[in-house]
Amino acid sequence: MNRTQRLKVLWFVVLALLLVGVVGLGYRFDPRRPWLGMLLFGVFLLVPGRLQGLFYRGFFQAAKSQRAGHPDEALSLYEDFLNDVRTHRWMKPLLWLAWTIYTTDVEAMTLNNMAACHLVMGDREACEDACQRALQLDPHYPLPHVTLATLCLLADNQPAAEEHLQQAAELGYRDASIEVLIERAQSLRVQIEAD
Repeated sequence: MNRTQRLKVLWFVVLALLLVGVVGLGYRFDPRRPWLGMLLFGVFLLVPGRLQGLFYRGFFQAAKSQRAGHPDEALSLYEDFLNDVRTHRWMKPLLWLAWTIYTTDVEAMTLNNMAACHLVMGDREACEDACQRALQLDPHYPLPHVTLATLCLLADNQPAAEEHLQQAAELGYRDASIEVLIERAQSLRVQIEAD
């Protein structure tokens, strides 16, 4: 069982234990209204996401810019967020307040997203560097391998791309095939050449 699978199981177990604990507290305080426990559980689940949203605002703004097709703006926001996390180390564990199954390190996640921005912008060296730094922080993080596989396809190196995709699969990422990545690389190549 790889780390990604273990994190999925862990999150399920944690949620189940929280549900049992909160319902048990609801019964203990007022056995006639056990629904109160469910209400408390719902409120309890809302709080962590709000805390993460508050302190990771820069990350979420960057991701929004990235999805909107503004990689240069996203890169700037990711860099600011990365500086905040490195300055305020207490922010790193806040990643655990929300569902995360591929990495336990917000710096690695940010670096991989920055690599994806560099990839879209056609800066292959910066993309590879960001992926390598992400893997140094978290060697079990599969997504940088997917990004590197796409980068290898842009460089017409399919054997290396297949190797990275295989490593990503061994680390728990199975949502991409070489065919999908080839199509993505071709689309990226057209987009980069058009800019």
